[in-house]
Amino acid sequence: MDDNILKEIIEEIENNINELGNSTEDFLQKIAYVETLEIIKSAMTGYDLAQYGLDEDLDAKYKLIKN
Repeated sequence: MDDNILKEIIEEIENNINELGNSTEDFLQKIAYVETLEIIKSAMTGYDLAQYGLDEDLDAKYKLIKN
C-alpha cells in the first residue's frame, strides 16, 4: 500500500476521533476507531510507527483509559 494513502487513512480516522463529543454513543464510536488504529498498528510490523503517529499507547492518547 502506498505510504501516502496509509497516512491519509490514519489521519482521517484520527480526525473522526477528534470530532467526537462526550456522549456514551460518541465514546463507543471512539473505541471502535481506536481499535481500527490498533489493527492497522499491529499490521505495520517493520514500519516506523512514529511516522504515522502510532508509536504511543492509543488508549491513553485518545483518553479511553485514565493515566
